[in-house]
Amino acid sequence: MFCSNCGKQLEDGDKVCGFCGKQAVHTVANENTIRNVSVENTANTNELDEPSTGINVLCFFIPIIGLTLYFAWKNMYPKKAITALKVALIGFLTWTVLSVVLRLSIDFIVYWMISNM
Repeated sequence: MFCSNCGKQLEDGDKVCGFCGKQAVHTVANENTIRNVSVENTANTNELDEPSTGINVLCFFIPIIGLTLYFAWKNMYPKKAITALKVALIGFLTWTVLSVVLRLSIDFIVYWMISNM
């Protein structure tokens, strides 16, 4: 049985909660309500753990945000955290490759212009 005020577990014969001092109400309905609330909270947490497209786009274009979100969410929202980290790594690698290709292209164009003068 659980206290209706503070939610702490009580022994079957307790008349008063040893934690908050409120009188214990012995009903099966009260225990079922507490169990249902716990199940609903777990379901809501699972729904919130689904990856978000907006967050993924942000992590792709600004990878440091994905890294930060991973460390902030890894315990509370593990699916979101791993997805943010993966997208951030993909974004980082993409931007690194694009910057190298762009730099090589610019060097080639400058070399070609100088050699044709």
